[in-house]
Amino acid sequence: EQWSSVGDSLAAAPISLAIGADGTVYAAGRFPVEDDQAAWDILAWNGENWSSIVSGLTGKFFDMAANSKGELFVTGEIQIPSKSIRTAVAKWDGTEWNALGQNIGGTGFTLALDKEENLLAGVFIGNKTLGDCQVVKWNGEVWTAPVAGLDSYCRTLCVDPNGNVYAVGGFRSAGYQEGL
Repeated sequence: EQWSSVGDSLAAAPISLAIGADGTVYAAGRFPVEDDQAAWDILAWNGENWSSIVSGLTGKFFDMAANSKGELFVTGEIQIPSKSIRTAVAKWDGTEWNALGQNIGGTGFTLALDKEENLLAGVFIGNKTLGDCQVVKWNGEVWTAPVAGLDSYCRTLCVDPNGNVYAVGGFRSAGYQEGL
């Protein structure tokens, strides 16, 4: 088997990829715009072309996750100017971007979905609602923080088929996180 490109070259390496329930491929990162400048963007591949879906959203986009409902989540340092919101996690419902829950602020670096499709997010520095916790969970209604957690930042999260959560980051120890 061989690797093949998806459409025209993106002219820059995406930071994150996600695949939507309908097969749409999403790419987030800094992409060239004009005059050798680059801008943060989220692109969607419709099978023929890449197009930006970042309209209504500004900031830096570090990771994405897509669920079976067709929702796309992005984390980073995000602003939704039309709603005067700064958030670490935003959701694209196919039409518009929204923050999840209360404005959690801070910076997010990683996302993963658990077996029940609850969204897990890692690294929130200076988080207004949840403090400086390292991993939080969105259950569709509210963000929750683990009882015990990592002692430093989390860069990557993944969940295995049994529901075990794995984290990579700068921590030296991790507490037991029942219910995460």
